[in-house]
Amino acid sequence: MSSSTNRRLAAWSGQGYLPLNTIHDLSSKDASRCSRLSNGTSRLLCLSLCVDKEDAILEPALNVPPWMLSALNVGNGGSVTCESIDDSSLSSISHLEVELVSPFPRILVQSKKRTAVPQVVRDRKLNFDKAVLRQLTHAAPDHLFSIAIMGQLYIGRVVAALDDSRQPLPIGAITPSTTVFHHIDAPSSSSSSSLTSTLDWKAAWDAFPWHERMLQAGLAGYDHLVDQLVLHIRLALSQDHPAITARGILVQGVGGVGKSLLLQALRQQLTDLHVPVVLTDGHTLRLEADMSTAFPSPSAFLAHHLRLLDDDAAGCGVFLVDNVDALVEDDGHLTPLGRSLLQVLDTWTERGRALAIVATSSMKPLPTSMTRTGRLERLYRMEVPTEAMRLAIADRFLADTALAAALAGATGGYVGKDLCKIVRHATAMAKLNHLNAPTWLDLLKAQGNTPPSQLQDLNVQRPHVETSWDEFAGYDALKSRLVELLSYRFDQKGMFEVRNDQRGCI
Repeated sequence: MSSSTNRRLAAWSGQGYLPLNTIHDLSSKDASRCSRLSNGTSRLLCLSLCVDKEDAILEPALNVPPWMLSALNVGNGGSVTCESIDDSSLSSISHLEVELVSPFPRILVQSKKRTAVPQVVRDRKLNFDKAVLRQLTHAAPDHLFSIAIMGQLYIGRVVAALDDSRQPLPIGAITPSTTVFHHIDAPSSSSSSSLTSTLDWKAAWDAFPWHERMLQAGLAGYDHLVDQLVLHIRLALSQDHPAITARGILVQGVGGVGKSLLLQALRQQLTDLHVPVVLTDGHTLRLEADMSTAFPSPSAFLAHHLRLLDDDAAGCGVFLVDNVDALVEDDGHLTPLGRSLLQVLDTWTERGRALAIVATSSMKPLPTSMTRTGRLERLYRMEVPTEAMRLAIADRFLADTALAAALAGATGGYVGKDLCKIVRHATAMAKLNHLNAPTWLDLLKAQGNTPPSQLQDLNVQRPHVETSWDEFAGYDALKSRLVELLSYRFDQKGMFEVRNDQRGCI
């Protein structure tokens, strides 16, 4: 591929209509060609159109759409680098992976209902592949582009461009035979760096610093549990030992020990390893299933929710569910969505596809239909942290190791959420005293105001010692019955001695 010398030109917008990904080079008489515009780290490819001879101006300049000025972070009339590319020698792109970055103009107030990816694309109701092929002519990794969807303009980014031999291309031409993959929540399995399509993924998995990365994500003190979960995920992905591979894992623990944080940290690391992963909450999942009218059954709703795992070419991935007890009714029976989840687990067990890791704060046993072999057959408990585990948690929050050790020794029965609250309150008090870090006194004060969230209080109330039996009035029948029961056990000693019965009064 050959290219001409880079030119620094002024870019203007608002001078007539321009098609998407197209510019007018006001000083060029060349035919239509591919050009690269760049400013700093922002780059984009476009089709440069020449102008009529009588419309040419002496001063070199570019007429560009408004979105290009925003993408290149320049104002109207700002200078950008323009590079002409000889597209006659460009290779055709066989596999193209793209992602949508944001709508244009950019939404000022973000909300859960306003996402970078339109809902019609998420629900796969729009043929996104054809929209890309129809509106783009060239692509290069890490280059921006624009695409119109349902009348709204979106700015996208090219994630990867591969040729027929699956080798990355620095720049290529898009043809009608190009296969487009949309990068939404997790990297596509067709990417050249995808874990499931890489031959040495096991070596990459084994070399991954799980403990360090989980600690950076906020989870400390549960290295043994992380090792167990990572082992089962690896067995499920490799499919080397189907006889010992569990397709469902249940993590149980009281509130505040870090189950939600564990699932979020797992999702982050699996995404970095290019493993398809879906994270959801049982309460949210059930509410969406009850409120949605777009699906004929809970099974169809769950299948739509797990479409990322179903679309993976290798048929593997991880489904993470927090608060799975929300899928169980108060009487112990499964909800329709809970039964649909069991059907999914049965399918994964038969076909050896994916793995589900669910968590619950309820210490009540789940229905046996959920925990039998082939479903949530492996149970791991996130116990209330020991002193060594509390030390690991406190050491992450406090720079002073001695303070962390002292706090760990003085907080028996506290869970990770309680320790976080103690350190946060102590740090706030230290800031009020113009200190950079909390002192031991600040930690003690914060601990005094933070009782263990899992502490069960038993309040026993008794009358004052000076109160006599007669003064306890108004309960004659109850007092008579109590006297009868107590005196009988002591008056009839012979009967109870034969039975070796222990007598006493508490």
